[in-house]
Amino acid sequence: MSETPRPTVYIETYGCQMNVSDSELMLGKLADSGYVSVDQPDGADVILVNTCAIREHAEQRVFGRLCEL
Repeated sequence: MSETPRPTVYIETYGCQMNVSDSELMLGKLADSGYVSVDQPDGADVILVNTCAIREHAEQRVFGRLCEL
């Protein structure tokens, strides 16, 4: 019997250390739900881009990255 493939998630984090911590927490919740983290966005079932609007530079980088994705 073949195993059903697990869904994948790719996370990019911009901004401060709190955002890094939040991304790790989100990844933990997703992993608990059966998701596997991947290193590249290509082919990921879920792409999560985590940032905040406090740091304008990070916000601008995210807008550019969203266009790429």
